[in-house]
Amino acid sequence: MDESLVDYKYRRHLFKYLDKPPETVGVRCHRPTYKMECPLCGAKKATMVWCPDLSTYKFFCSKTNSRACGISCQFPVLLKVWNPPLYRFYLEEREAEGTAGA
Repeated sequence: MDESLVDYKYRRHLFKYLDKPPETVGVRCHRPTYKMECPLCGAKKATMVWCPDLSTYKFFCSKTNSRACGISCQFPVLLKVWNPPLYRFYLEEREAEGTAGA
């Protein structure tokens, strides 16, 4: 299954708020894999990887130092933790699209 248009929109929205744009470092299941800073703690070696069985991206903050958060979660959870008001808009759009809970 492909990434929903709503997920794509909000993933791009997240990328706009990073100090440095994410770097494409490979491809997994025909989707880019990104190296990026963690939007929660600022760690420089975080990654976002496509998970076809979940039909979403999964985010991993590399715990390379004591200040890194080390979070590992699906994109919607990252959005919820990073920006709760934006997450509520995301949920409303997913419901309108008929993909909430999918």
